[in-house]
Amino acid sequence: MTKKAVYRDENNMVHACTAVCPHLGAILQWNADEKTFDCPMHGSRFTREGKVINGPASSDLKILVLKEEQII
Repeated sequence: MTKKAVYRDENNMVHACTAVCPHLGAILQWNADEKTFDCPMHGSRFTREGKVINGPASSDLKILVLKEEQII
């Protein structure tokens, strides 16, 4: 099973990517104040769409395509 980082935006669109930091593999956590996915291990931060904001991670999160039955 793949850990997923999923966000539903204000237009009801669902964005999904892997919840594993590409730097060293830690599981990301949702930061509700900043609306970012943050790595608790070394502090990398990613946008709701999985784009790297700051590192040490140097690459974006892998985008996932969810099946209709996976979207609540």
